[in-house]
Amino acid sequence: MFDSPFPPSDQFSQFAPEPPPERSRRALALALAAAGAIVLIVAAVWAISVFAIGPDTHNTPQTGGKTPEEAVRLYFDALAQDNPEKALSLGIDQPPNKEFLTADVLKRQQDLAKISGAQVLGSAQGNGPDTANVSVSVMFGDVQSQDTLVVRKTPEGWKLPHAAIVLQPSTPTGGGRALEFLTLFGKPAGNVKAIAVFPGALEVGSFNKNIALAPERDKELLGQLYQGSDPNWLINGQLSQNGHDTIIQALHDRLEACEQSTALVPQNCPNKLNNSQAAPDTAHWVETENYDDQDPDVDLDFNSMTAKVTVTLHWTFSVQLVSGGNGNGQFPTEPRDFTGSVDLARDPLEVVF
Repeated sequence: MFDSPFPPSDQFSQFAPEPPPERSRRALALALAAAGAIVLIVAAVWAISVFAIGPDTHNTPQTGGKTPEEAVRLYFDALAQDNPEKALSLGIDQPPNKEFLTADVLKRQQDLAKISGAQVLGSAQGNGPDTANVSVSVMFGDVQSQDTLVVRKTPEGWKLPHAAIVLQPSTPTGGGRALEFLTLFGKPAGNVKAIAVFPGALEVGSFNKNIALAPERDKELLGQLYQGSDPNWLINGQLSQNGHDTIIQALHDRLEACEQSTALVPQNCPNKLNNSQAAPDTAHWVETENYDDQDPDVDLDFNSMTAKVTVTLHWTFSVQLVSGGNGNGQFPTEPRDFTGSVDLARDPLEVVF
């Protein structure tokens, strides 16, 4: 038997792996630290650019003017060219309602009073760092309006705070039913919560043929554009000729029916006979003051949309008596004025005493 040429396994020496060099660990740490510093620097630069310099506006559509003066010129050029979209784009606050901010309405405003001759007279720094005060003169028909408008800088360029004027209609007494029938440029406007218009001429009317409505000021000028509103747009009203004629005809119809009635107390009539001795439905009335020849007074209550019509009347009458036979008399004892009421919102009109 031969001796084994290899020593027993437990006689081999056990060797541990060598640790990495100290230099490699130090290099890795330095690399990680450098990468972290770069990330921090990039983040800091981004934050400074956003918060100190502001957001990037290179891709923002420039709908405003390059200067305050240009913004004002562009706005009035847009109005003169019947371009409502362009005019509205030059305003910061957008109107709540655009029903009367259309090309058709602008054209009608131009027909009534042409917008022309817009001239920038000067400009100055405003109260804030991004505001300017621009003095401007504009012709609205034959009326020259001159005022100073505030213009503000936005990411889209320089713009006016308001591109339209919000009207708040009222009557000299504060309001009333008549405003429900208001029309603006031929469209119903009485129930529009916020009537917004461009500066210029206004065409006001009524879709109730019995009343005529007209504004105390028929043009909205630069002063109202500066405010962006007309909080006290006064509307005056009066009875139309059609309304007057219709009331007189309704009065005649009512009095004719009252005269032809056999009732002791005709409904909605001024003539009355309150006598228990008179037999019902036996009266014969004759009006003696010839109301057809009179020119009755008619007064309009603007708030309640009612008219009062006053006429002088007197009747003689004959009647059958409950006990038999006939009686006669007059009402009243002497001619006097009677006043009837007319609801002008009704159709047809009726006079009620």
